[in-house]
Amino acid sequence: MSTFLGGAIAGGIGGIVIALLINFVLNKNIEQDGPLPGALFISKYIGHKDPREYQKEGLVISVVYACLLGGIISMLFAGIITAMGMVILVGLLIGGGVGIINEKVWMQKILGIRMDWEWKNRSVSQSRIKFMFTNIIYGMVVLGIITYGGI
Repeated sequence: MSTFLGGAIAGGIGGIVIALLINFVLNKNIEQDGPLPGALFISKYIGHKDPREYQKEGLVISVVYACLLGGIISMLFAGIITAMGMVILVGLLIGGGVGIINEKVWMQKILGIRMDWEWKNRSVSQSRIKFMFTNIIYGMVVLGIITYGGI
């Protein structure tokens, strides 16, 4: 259980890092405030307002999901990865895999969002490049914390 709990903490930190990256770097860089996928979920299935009105709640959903995913990643990889190069490589693979699964299931099936390869003038929820980038960063952060964070 401590492996799952440590991974959940690492996942929460990773989730917060990518939420900050999305809100304060990626979307601000192109002067477009796109809602987080969690806010889109709340808007579509629970509330009926504009997704931007659910940003705080969407952040909570995103971090809870990141915690659960971090716990699973920790149970699979804790103690196996020991070198920084492996953290980067395996983190890249984990993040890429998570990004593909998230895109196909979460974004397309559940939220009904079509993503494309454009970078400019697209929020993270619509740009496959930014979405995959944030998931890869998440994978590296979580695996790095699990490996070197003493969690």
